[in-house]
Amino acid sequence: MGCSTCGPGESCGAPSAKTDKLGEEQRMRKYRQYAIYCTVLLLFTLRWFHVLDSLFGVDTALLAIFIGSAQIYGRALDALLKKQLTTDVLIGIAIIAALAVPTAHSVDASWLGADLNRLFSSRFFPAGSVIVLMLGIETLEIFTLVKMKSAVDELMALAPKKARVKRGYVEEEVAVETIKPGDILVVKSGEGIPVDGSITKGSGSINESVITGEGIPLEKGIGESVMSGTICELGAFEMKATKVGEDTTLARVVRMVQDAQLNKPQVQKYADKIAGVFIPAVLVFATLVYLVTGDPVKTAAVLLVACPCALSMATPAAVIAGIGNGARKGIMIKGGAHLEAASEVDCVVFDKTGTLTFGKPSVTDVSTFDGIGAEKLLFYAASAERLSEHPLSTSIMNEVKKHKITLCEPSSFKVFPGKGVFAKVKGKEVLVGNSRLLSDNKVKISAKAQTEIVKRGQEGKTLLIVAVGGKVAGVIAVADVLKENSREGVENLRKLGIKKIVLLSGDHRTVSESVGKQLGIEDVRSELLPQDKVRIIEELKKEYKVAMVGDGINDAPALSAANVSIAMGSGTDVSIGAADIVLKTNDIGKVAEAIRLSRQTLRTIKGNIMFSMAYNVLGFALAATGLFVPALAVVFQEAGCFSVMLNSALLIRFK
Repeated sequence: MGCSTCGPGESCGAPSAKTDKLGEEQRMRKYRQYAIYCTVLLLFTLRWFHVLDSLFGVDTALLAIFIGSAQIYGRALDALLKKQLTTDVLIGIAIIAALAVPTAHSVDASWLGADLNRLFSSRFFPAGSVIVLMLGIETLEIFTLVKMKSAVDELMALAPKKARVKRGYVEEEVAVETIKPGDILVVKSGEGIPVDGSITKGSGSINESVITGEGIPLEKGIGESVMSGTICELGAFEMKATKVGEDTTLARVVRMVQDAQLNKPQVQKYADKIAGVFIPAVLVFATLVYLVTGDPVKTAAVLLVACPCALSMATPAAVIAGIGNGARKGIMIKGGAHLEAASEVDCVVFDKTGTLTFGKPSVTDVSTFDGIGAEKLLFYAASAERLSEHPLSTSIMNEVKKHKITLCEPSSFKVFPGKGVFAKVKGKEVLVGNSRLLSDNKVKISAKAQTEIVKRGQEGKTLLIVAVGGKVAGVIAVADVLKENSREGVENLRKLGIKKIVLLSGDHRTVSESVGKQLGIEDVRSELLPQDKVRIIEELKKEYKVAMVGDGINDAPALSAANVSIAMGSGTDVSIGAADIVLKTNDIGKVAEAIRLSRQTLRTIKGNIMFSMAYNVLGFALAATGLFVPALAVVFQEAGCFSVMLNSALLIRFK
């Protein structure tokens, strides 16, 4: 079913009807909460400063308490009917106890001045303060949820509403939701890119900071991919749409943000269990205080100081801050449960191709013989290969572009499948291929060339032997090279104390071990099928908490099997969908960053829980001994809540 602007079965990438309904409900809840909060705050203010002492014949403060506590008692009643003891039950009892405290036992705040003394000495101050502060916290929580929804809407708004589609020789401006895969779009300087696609003509400087976190624009040309939500800062190009609507990169980021709100971490369940024991313990303790002292003031103070709002906020505040921090760094964490699991990781398993390496062949070495220079060798090899569609031909062509070598069209060309190519370049016969091609054409390989072939072969590289005019002129070594930051990324994991690092690959043993040697990874498993990777992950899980890092379709089963799955942002949709954490860049260093962030978040959560428990115990002692009257008990408790919020907020700036 489409949205209001799409036909049936179409998808424009706009929020779904369900999402819109959820967003509308959140907005209405926000407005309702604001109205209640502002009304209660206004009534208390008017009453405390004697602007309006009564309304409709009812004390204004009492009316404010009734309005403000209605939803608290509604939730408390619902919990009791379900035979549950919740925070609302405890708060409801505390409000009743506070109202029962005589005015004479209120705090003396004459040193603060007449107005504040009137405020603190009011018999309604303790109950009113609890209601105002709890409503304030609830309002802040709803504001946060709506703000996250607004952030989703803002992300969606990054994609332009209109786009220029090229129909033949005519450019036509259309609504983005009407774009289909295969359409040719025109993007000019300063414009946003509406959908995912690849450049077919022209080039541009693309700012991808919204998606990847990288602030430096990337230069992109023909054949390179571009993402929705990014901006063409300079240049102009035509692009072919490949992914539209909910399939675009931007739409996937939106879904991950939405999913992150739905996952509840195990540590939150732990906090809930503590609250489940804490609340009845408070009720028992308050009863004992009353039985021993017979003092309702002390009893009310115990109940008020025990309101477990700090404990309730210990986890959500930290999780939101942690996920927000990660998103700013291009680390998309799909929920608090995954954030917690990542903190326990002590074994990281890497896929090789596309994760630690670029996943495509590149020229690594050019060896020449008989006095021919490297550029001359590349000229002959590339001119001969320019009509070939083999992937290795592409690597040679890319190397030629780096050296800005001008090629010529071969006068004749022939492909020998599984062996190489033959071509005539400037009147000379050129062979580019393996030793079988040379043998078939009666070209002898010199001892010097053979030594080079053996050496590069032992390094796990693919070799292209180049013969010019019947003689071996050189050898071009091709390999899937390491990404620039792979070594540093693996080393950062060791510094974090990761006990075991494993390399998995479907490649040949020689190639895989060569990559492992370059990275200092001793445990290398090669020539693996997807089911083999799953088996290895399951074996490692018996001893370690395992994180799997991959990018391909063949990695998806292993990603699903790991305790924590991390997908590279350049990976396939399948691997990204199977992953718990998605890195929006190809920087392996982000793996260590994600683990470090998750550990810090868990430390913050546990610190919040320990602080709130210790803080409440201190409050019990002060209230039970009479050092706290209800008014001060409220101030003390809410100071603990704000301390937890402040501590969690520090995660936003964690580096």
